[in-house]
Amino acid sequence: MRVLLITPDRSDRPEFLDHCRYQMGRQTLKAEHLIINYEPVPGVVDLVPRVKKGLEAARAMNADCLLIIENDDYYPDNYVELMVRALDHIKIVGSDRTIYYSLQQNSLKIMHHPGRSSLFLTGFLVDPMKNFQWPEDTMLYFDIHLWQRYFGRRGFINFPQSPVGMKHGVGFSPGNFHNGIVNGRKMTGMLPDPGRKWLKSHVRKESFEFYQKLFPCQ
Repeated sequence: MRVLLITPDRSDRPEFLDHCRYQMGRQTLKAEHLIINYEPVPGVVDLVPRVKKGLEAARAMNADCLLIIENDDYYPDNYVELMVRALDHIKIVGSDRTIYYSLQQNSLKIMHHPGRSSLFLTGFLVDPMKNFQWPEDTMLYFDIHLWQRYFGRRGFINFPQSPVGMKHGVGFSPGNFHNGIVNGRKMTGMLPDPGRKWLKSHVRKESFEFYQKLFPCQ
C-alpha cells in the first residue's frame, strides 16, 4: 500500500513543523511526507483547500491512502504503521478518544467523541474520495464533516501509546481549544499535570525536551 502523509501548514509554527518532520522521520513505517504550504490570507481559515491539495497530490502519485499529520501534535513512533495496518481492512480510520495537552496551563483533557475522530488522528483510502461532498473552503471543523460524509467502512484504534493534540496558542488557531480557552474562559474538565510529570512519562524524551525548551514549565 502506497502511503502519503500530508501536513497543512501556514509558515507560522516553524519550530513545531521542524519537530513534526523529526517525528515522521522516526516512524517505523516510512512514507512520503508532503507539507501543504502556500501564502495564507490572514485570519481566514483555509484547512479544507489545503487538504484538497494534499488529496490531489495523493492521486497524482497513485497513493492508496492518505494520513493527515498536523504540524504541532505529538505522534508515537509506530503511529503510521498502526494506521496503515488498519486501512488494510477498513476505508477510514482514526480514534474516537482524543487527548489534549495545554503547554500553557500544564494540564490535559481526555475527550470521547463516538463515531468520529479528530482530524490529526485521521487516515483514509484515497479512492472513495472521488464522490466526496466537500464543504466550503472556510469550514473550521472539517473533521466532523469528513467523518459524516466519507463513504465506506470505518474503524477506530486504541493506541498503546496515544498521540496527543498539543495546545499552545502559537500561530493561527481559530478553534476554541487551542489555547486551553473556550469562548474566553478556561476549558473545564482539565486535569492538572504538576511539573509535567504525565507529559514526561507519555512522550519520547526528545519531544519532551522540545516542549520544555519552547514552553518552559512554570
